[in-house]
Amino acid sequence: MPDDHHQKQQQPRIRSTSLFRLLNPELFIRPNKAVMILGGLAFVGVVGWLAKDEVAYRRSRASAASPRELRSGGGVPAETPSYQERLKALQPQASASQGGDGDV
Repeated sequence: MPDDHHQKQQQPRIRSTSLFRLLNPELFIRPNKAVMILGGLAFVGVVGWLAKDEVAYRRSRASAASPRELRSGGGVPAETPSYQERLKALQPQASASQGGDGDV
């Protein structure tokens, strides 16, 4: 009778290959709290690192000024002036060459 009780407590022995054991260790290894804690910390760390990287990327895109903002003085000066800026720069020269009164 004690043998019957002992047999009920044991799990049935399943034949498996080494590859199956390697790919599915959770079926053959008892739960270990230290391993679970380290795995959870690693997972949280990776997710946190990805979230931090995403926030940094979005901030860098938001802080990059558009070309229109650069030309209007809202950031770093533009290297090449816009068409309107070149036109304004040419207008005083054109009126001075026509006599200075500005009538065209």
